[in-house]
Amino acid sequence: MFYTILIIILNKKLKLLYNCCNERENYMSRKKQPISFDDVLNLVPSLSTRQIQRLITQMQQSNLTDNQKKNLTKIISSDLDTHAEKLGLGKICPKCGSVIVKKNGKRANGLQRLQCNDCGHRFSYFSNTILDKTHFSWDMWIEFIYLMLQNSSLTETTEILKTDFGLSSLTKQTVLTWRLKILECSKEIEQPTLSGIIETDETSFHENQKGSRELINPLDTTQIRKARKTSKASKYGALGPEFGTVICAVDHTGHTVSKYVGVGRASMDAFEIDVASHFKDVTHLCSDANNIYSKFCNNKNIIHYVRPSNYLERIKNGRKAGKTDNDMYSNQEIDYIEGRNLSYAQFKYMKDKYKLSLAHVNQVHSRLKQKLVYEKHGITLKNIDGYVCWETMLINYTVDNEHSPTTRKDAEKILGMLLLVHKNVLIKEIRNRKCDFSSMNPIYQQKLIDKTDEYRKTKMSYKEYISSEDMGDDFNLRDFLDTLPIYMLKFLCDYCKIKGRTKLKKGCTYKFKRALEIHPDVQNAIDALIQLYGTKKEE
Repeated sequence: MFYTILIIILNKKLKLLYNCCNERENYMSRKKQPISFDDVLNLVPSLSTRQIQRLITQMQQSNLTDNQKKNLTKIISSDLDTHAEKLGLGKICPKCGSVIVKKNGKRANGLQRLQCNDCGHRFSYFSNTILDKTHFSWDMWIEFIYLMLQNSSLTETTEILKTDFGLSSLTKQTVLTWRLKILECSKEIEQPTLSGIIETDETSFHENQKGSRELINPLDTTQIRKARKTSKASKYGALGPEFGTVICAVDHTGHTVSKYVGVGRASMDAFEIDVASHFKDVTHLCSDANNIYSKFCNNKNIIHYVRPSNYLERIKNGRKAGKTDNDMYSNQEIDYIEGRNLSYAQFKYMKDKYKLSLAHVNQVHSRLKQKLVYEKHGITLKNIDGYVCWETMLINYTVDNEHSPTTRKDAEKILGMLLLVHKNVLIKEIRNRKCDFSSMNPIYQQKLIDKTDEYRKTKMSYKEYISSEDMGDDFNLRDFLDTLPIYMLKFLCDYCKIKGRTKLKKGCTYKFKRALEIHPDVQNAIDALIQLYGTKKEE
């Protein structure tokens, strides 16, 4: 009986094993069968735009006849024309401005040719834009803008475009040229109109001439300076010709206007022409104690809130001397409203009610420093205006669309904005451009040099310490700690007596930064750090 049951069980196991083997053989035989052409055709409708583009790229790399390659090029050109018509391009003659335009056949590459009825000029949808005479698809340009939004390097961008779009002959120099042309176009995009409560202030960037064969000496433009490291300090400070100045203005909706105004200190004319021309119905202007803002407010009869650059240092020194906030306010040692005889209580009420500060404009400054100095390791002075306008456009895009531009759909919208400005820069114009130091007043420059040399002889401190714009009410401690080098973190940990600080090294800083965030003495430690080391690394 026992043997009978055992034989029955073994038979069942053998049948199950046999069935499994048959199923595996059937599966493997099906797997080895090649996909038919009908299967490929049935898959095409379900492909995404990105997958279709990769399919076209694969076709371009295969052994096509000349006639087939021409047909493929016409498909790409037809797609370009379709997007151009949706944007409304080609409705105006680029030569005479006439709106009476008709279609006039097609070019050899399949692009639609247009002709003006008034002057007879022939052009295409993309004439006088960055895509003029392009040989690449619409999706390739979207991908390029998308990679710019992702802050991809030139090497990464080149490799991705080579792989995904079959651009085997693409070089980093070509990618750089495309990027600079897009930055030039972003300068033509109209910046918004600001109203209500506006915060304005200037920031500076150490002059950089990387990529240039001859480095101009900013202190004497007839001479050539030696190459230097990016972190090397300037000789005569941020108000001299060694720094490029950018004026930023932000209203409380978040819309931003930022313009590069030349080297050295900002002038009244530069502020009024480049920045204040975007103001409308201003109720309050918040700034530091720069006299150009005071003059503007007096001329326009605008309430002017002033917060000095060394605001925190003044409060600290005043309290050490036994002064109250009321006493310091009466002597205009701290922030105040210019030209108004307000008591400290009235001023405090007005400041809190209208949220008068420099928080928003300082955030813009931080973003520009992060994007242009730390992420790109400094940019050349001759292209700084384009980079500033590009970042400003992205800030305003975020405000208008309520999200940051991080997708390919956002990249497509930005590409449309760039095309609608009808701007195309020649490559030779970009290559021949040089750094401009002509905005610096030679009389003021000489006074600055003389004064700085005088301070050095008397051993007075001429350094500009980290100011209230960085250490004010809007100060972000975590971001500040994340930007500090190891030796400064060690100083803070020693001051606060953080446990295990001897193990602080590169790659092992996270727990020390978080411990500093919650330490009660961290603010005093930062003040001591500023007094010891002075300026930021970039300055």
